[in-house]
Amino acid sequence: MKQTLKKTMTVLTLIGSMSTFAATTGDITISGTVAPELELSLSATTYTTLPIVAGGSATVATANEVCNNLDGYKIYGHALNGALENQSNTAVSTTYDIDYGSSTGVTLGVGSVNRVELKDSGTLLASADVDEDIVVNVDAFATAPAGTYQDTITLVIEAN
Repeated sequence: MKQTLKKTMTVLTLIGSMSTFAATTGDITISGTVAPELELSLSATTYTTLPIVAGGSATVATANEVCNNLDGYKIYGHALNGALENQSNTAVSTTYDIDYGSSTGVTLGVGSVNRVELKDSGTLLASADVDEDIVVNVDAFATAPAGTYQDTITLVIEAN
């Protein structure tokens, strides 16, 4: 009986000492994830009424830039030909440059390896959803032979 009482007291002592180690606070880590967004979309993919003979400027499209990377993003551009070439005879062409947002009078490089930076958003404090006009400034070609004059501009968005 004495043995049983001793064991019971030991168990009660252990239980009592365990409760003194119980925590008075608890932590829980909470989180959520936002998927990255990086997108460039154009309001138009074709513009066919550039003023070749008289020269001048035309807003050919609006670019919509979307990015939620806090480091920001850059916009680059390059051209297929670097000039508006006559499609019947590509040796005949006229020159142009573009305005993109606050970048004005930019001559685009030919091919992606010669791309030109058109915009750097800098760091962001919130997601960006920005529209920028794309303006093509055509040099006058008063003696232009008949035909369609064409080039392709490629724009790229990249996260910083």
